Amino acid sequence: MAGTRQTAIQAILVGYLALLVVAIVTGNPLANVAVNLGFAVVALYFGYTVYEDERPDIDPRVRLVTATAFVLAGIAQFVAVATQAAEADIASSALFVVGFIGYIVLRRA
Repeated sequence: MAGTRQTAIQAILVGYLALLVVAIVTGNPLANVAVNLGFAVVALYFGYTVYEDERPDIDPRVRLVTATAFVLAGIAQFVAVATQAAEADIASSALFVVGFIGYIVLRRA
């Protein structure tokens, strides 16, 4: 199961990075929307994988905060795409950073 999860994470990240390169190179507005939606999916998937990680050596509070930050980042990104609200876009980025910091803390444990 861990190998399958690792492969899925790698595939999602490679797909997201490919979309990002296409959006940067072409400047296509549809590609930019796809990148933003891809970011939302990546954030939600990270939230799910962190939440499902029930190793006994990690603090469940840090795990829950990290997973919640990633999920909220994904939701905020979907709101940003749907409404074009800059506040939602900023909130998504900030929440992703919180989740990323939590992820680093969890991996060091």
